[in-house]
Amino acid sequence: MIALAVASLRPAVAGAAARIVAPAADATIHDDGGTVHVVVEGVPPGDSVLPLLDGSPLRAYFATPEFDLHDVPRGTHDLYVEVPGLREFAVGRTPTVRFHVRQVSRLDPDRP
Repeated sequence: MIALAVASLRPAVAGAAARIVAPAADATIHDDGGTVHVVVEGVPPGDSVLPLLDGSPLRAYFATPEFDLHDVPRGTHDLYVEVPGLREFAVGRTPTVRFHVRQVSRLDPDRP
């Protein structure tokens, strides 16, 4: 399982700020199941969030700022989170974080 903490949105309201704090840029995540635990910080209470992996939305909005992404395939991925405003128009978005998912392979079982 991987943990992402998101904390940098383009402010919709003065003073609102967030940025991704984990994983670090270009971090390698070792998870055979492809589960990514995401924590979003700096989102106003009660706001939902929409994660986008490699530019594509991942299901519907999440009602809480902490959730798991499942079945993230091995490889390099770009993740950012949008915060919707009225009528589902994005009012904020985190900067993109690039991370890598590595899974054990039968071709290379000794390497994590």
